[in-house]
Parts: sequence; structure tokens; C-alpha cells
Amino acid sequence: MASFKMKFIRWIMKRQMQKPGMTFDGNVDPLKLRKVIEGMAKKQRPVKGVSFEKDTLNDIEVEMCSPKVIESDNILVYMHGGGFMVGNAFTSRAYASHLASESKMRVYSLTYRLAPEHPFPAGFDDGYNMYKGLLEKYPDNKIFLLGESAGANLLMTVTLKAKDQGLRLPAGLISYSGPFEFTGTIDRTKYDKTDFTVRPDVEPLIAKMYLNGADPRNPYISPTQGDLTGMPPTKLVIDAEETLSDDSRIYYKKAKEAGVDVEIQEWKGTFHAFPIIGKASPESYQVLKETIEFIKRFQ
Repeated sequence: MASFKMKFIRWIMKRQMQKPGMTFDGNVDPLKLRKVIEGMAKKQRPVKGVSFEKDTLNDIEVEMCSPKVIESDNILVYMHGGGFMVGNAFTSRAYASHLASESKMRVYSLTYRLAPEHPFPAGFDDGYNMYKGLLEKYPDNKIFLLGESAGANLLMTVTLKAKDQGLRLPAGLISYSGPFEFTGTIDRTKYDKTDFTVRPDVEPLIAKMYLNGADPRNPYISPTQGDLTGMPPTKLVIDAEETLSDDSRIYYKKAKEAGVDVEIQEWKGTFHAFPIIGKASPESYQVLKETIEFIKRFQ
């Protein structure tokens, strides 16, 4: 059963999502939504004691979040979500600060190009080039990739390309509510009444805004279509009744069959990408702590 805090947060979010343009459906206006998200980010206070430093890696704008005390030289990358249309390094600050504070590691977030102005492969290329830049800057450090929603898709696809190109792979992958399958094979309508954030018509929306004519069977778009053999240890977290939940279940099954060290955790009574609210609820805080434990297992 969901905690009181989680129920309260869900209630607030449902009211927020009732406002025009807030829900990810066929009527979303990316430009307006970006302004809303950036306005919300300005009100969120990062964890005390962390610092932020802007930088570039392979010409990709990034921001490094450092805890007051660093206990590990390894690196954690946070790839934000937003349907490939919303978000940047600044809007990532709140959760990046939680990750840095809890892990005692430096956390990088990035500003990747967004659709519809920059459809595939722009954002994907930015994520991949940023990862290459990290490998060059930290040749002896382990790198972990974490992302929610579209960011989770990017970390999987970036890792697939790194594997294809023979690069050193991340030490671990953490996905919150990742969309991994855009081929139209999932019946998303069964979650119509249980997900108030991402609607069942999300695939046509992504096809229009992000794919822009690209083949959804491309593994760098739908990672479930790729060869998962040799992928790094992976942690998947979902709400059991969210529109994108089957994506992680399919990925988990295929990764397991490919011999990947993979685990999946399903929650009920939460919502899409709920872990990024950090310590705001017992459920999200538990995921945060278990995420850090997962990272420490492979450091």
C-alpha cells in the first residue's frame, strides 16, 4: 500500500496534469511544457552542500554536481527524461544533487538536443558523444549511467552503440520507467485508467516528434530490438500500472535471456518515473538508497 506522502503527491500531480498541455499525449506543446518544467525547477532546492560546475564534453553542454565529501572517483551520469522534448542540465539539478549527496560521487547531467526541433538522432548523438568524452576524461574510472523515461532510453541506446563500437562499457545501468519499444507491438490502452502522466498514444506522439520518419526497429531507438549480449549489470524500476511498464518487462526478459545481470522492481500506487522526487516519499527514497547500493555492488 502506498504511503500517505505518496498518495498526497499523486493527488497534487493529478491536479497539475489536468492543466492543458501538461500530460504527454497527442496534444502536448513541447515549447510550453519546457517553460513549465523550467519554472518548476527554479523552485526546487538542491541538497545542501553540493556544488555545480558547468563544462563541455565533446562540445556537449554538461554540468557536474559534486558532493561536499567525495568518497569515490567513479562517475555517475544522470540522463533526464521529458519525452525527448523537455529538460536540460539545469532542470536535472534537484535529483542530481540527491544522487551526489547519497553516493558521494560526482554526478554529470547533460543538455542534449530536443525534439521536435532536433529529432533523432540528435539527442542520441549528444548522449553518445558525451559518453565518449567521459571515457577520455576519466580513462581509469568506472562510469555508471542512470536515467528516467526518455533518459533511460538514451542510456540503453548509447550503451548499445558503445558496445557496437568496441568502447569500454558503463559499469552499471539504472533505468526508471524507460520506454524501450516503439514498434507498436505493446497494447498500452490497458493502462489508460491507471497512468495519469503518460497516455496510451505516446508512441504516435514520439513517432511524430522524435523519430521523424526513422525506423522504430532501429536498436538505437528501440533497444529491445538490439543484441543485448554483453550489456552491463542493469537495474530497472517501474510503476506496475504505468503506460511504459511493459517496456521494462520486455527488456528484462530479453536481457535475462542474453545472460545480462539484470533485475526489475515493480511498485504499485506510485507513478511514472516517481524515483526522481528523491526523499519526498518513502517509496522514492527507498529506490534512491537501493540505487546507491546497486552502484556500490559494482564499484
